[in-house]
Order: sequence, then C-alpha cells, then structure tokens
Amino acid sequence: MRAFNKHLLFAILCVFITSVVCQQETDFSLRQSNLISYSKCRVDKDCLNISNNSFCFDNDAEKIGRCKCRDGFDMISRDKSHFDCLAAAGYGQPCEKNMQCQLILTEIAECHLGICQCKEGAHLYKDGRCYLGVLLDDFCQSDANCWLQGDKFGNCVFGRCTCKFDKEVPNEDKTDCITGKKLGELCNSDAECSITYNTQCRVKCQCAPDFVLSRDQTRCLRAATQFTDICEENDQCSAFLEGSICANETCTCEKGYHGYGNRCVKTVALKGSCASLDECILDERDSNALGCVDGTCECLKGVVNETLGCNRGELITFSYSVAVCSVMLHRFFNFL
Repeated sequence: MRAFNKHLLFAILCVFITSVVCQQETDFSLRQSNLISYSKCRVDKDCLNISNNSFCFDNDAEKIGRCKCRDGFDMISRDKSHFDCLAAAGYGQPCEKNMQCQLILTEIAECHLGICQCKEGAHLYKDGRCYLGVLLDDFCQSDANCWLQGDKFGNCVFGRCTCKFDKEVPNEDKTDCITGKKLGELCNSDAECSITYNTQCRVKCQCAPDFVLSRDQTRCLRAATQFTDICEENDQCSAFLEGSICANETCTCEKGYHGYGNRCVKTVALKGSCASLDECILDERDSNALGCVDGTCECLKGVVNETLGCNRGELITFSYSVAVCSVMLHRFFNFL
C-alpha cells in the first residue's frame, strides 16, 4: 500500500510538472516580446531573410549574434528556428495572422479579411478583449460573458448570468432583461411574470395550474393532492381536497371527519348511523371489512378484525345459527 501511494504521488507530481511546462511552452510560442530567437546571424540581412522587422543582436566584434524583433514588434515563433516579427493588433485593426489579434484580444480572436475581430460566439468587452457569450441563467466566469441584446451586459453572480436590477427578469430566449410584472398585473408573456415563482401569463400574471395564491397575494403555493401533504395555508389543502385544512403544516380534516379519496367525510363509529360507506371507513383498505348496512355502520359477515371492532363473537353467532338451521332441516326431512 505504501509503495502504491508513492507511485500515485509520483504520477500526480509528473502531471503537475508537465502541465506547467506545457503552459510555459504555450506562452513562449504565443508571444516572446523582446526575446532573442534561436536563429544565428552575423548581419541584419541574415534575420531579414527569416522575418521582416528583425535585426541581428549581439553580433559585435564579429561575434555570432541572434535574431531579435525590432521595438514595437513581437516575436511569434513557428518553431525554434523560424519566427515572425509582427505588431500586436487590437479589435478592428489591420492584421496578417490570427496570432497578432490573439496577443491582445485572447485566443478566441481571429484575423478575418485583414482585420482583427472576435470569433463567432464571442464578443468585445469594454476591456478591449474577446469573451465567449452565454445566456442568462447559464454558467459564467465574469460579467463579460453575460452579453445581452443591444451590447448590454448582465452580472455574473455566483457563477450564473443574471439581470442587473431586481425588477428585471430574463426574456423568453434569455438574451435580454425585461421588466418583471407582479401577480395581478397585465402581461404579454410568461417571462414577464417569472419575477414570482410558479406563475404564468393569462392576460394578467396568475398562479400556474396546481398552485394557489397566498393570503398576502405575493406568492404561488403548491396545492396539495393528497392528505398528509405539506402546507402553509388552508387554500393549499382545500383546492383539491374538499373540506380539508392545514394543521401543523400538514393537510388533514377537521375533528370528527376523515379523509376518503379527495374529500373529508364525517366519521361514524361502528353501529353508528351512516348515510354512505365512506363515513364508516377510515382507511380505504378496510372497504372489504365494513359497510353501511340499512343506515348503520356494520362489520361485513365473516369478517374478523379486532382493530375495527369486528370480533370472533359475531362470526361464532353467525356460524351457530347456520348449524342450528342445518340440524332442524335434517330432522324435518327425516320426519317426512
């Protein structure tokens, strides 16, 4: 295990060193301002044959010198022996190669038809550099990514693009910020209503289906669809569960009533007067054990369930009656 850990540590260290070296080589190949090339020279002409705007440096007293770019130009290496001396170019400035633009505008710039510009999907920010654009609510690294219609910018907050002002919300395609509308205000799109969660535009901003308006009319709360659902207000329960209330943050029925299906019904005890089966049954699983018989909650014949109050005595009484009847019938037929 200890040997494995050493190998793992060594591998991680190698990856780290390699990444650093690669980054340094990338930076070296991108821009070497005022650096000396690997190309040897004796006179300036030796360098000009490789790239314009270069000269032979440190070639005094017949020493062999190295090619270097003139002031105002940057050395862009193609390899260790070949290079170009080109002036860095900003947005809209003349260029010959993409690298000239990328020195200032970042790697998502290009030289298009001799002019520096940002690549497709990227845009110019106020700092003079190119940035990739993302939609509102998408991931971002800085405000510069949050490019909106009309060359406006949103804010990058906790890694997501948002509108600058609290009263603004993203439009339908999330390319711009529009003024949000409150519940009850006239609207043209669902996006305008999204300043309040769980809403939609139906001429006015209203709660979406399966949601109800809160008492203070500032929120849309999810409506309960079954008893024991979590709630804050009574309307959440009564919207789909007839007669129910919100008690202790749970949808339930008032005292003396119980839930059956999607409504609250009066609770009738065993042997009590009833108008329908659901008054006798506190749990739908007991529908085969209890019934409303001739206006009275009764145990069904043959049912034994002490929890419901259907005990074996009733079953014994029923069985005894059947037995007595059988004996009497047997004697009657023998008599004949």
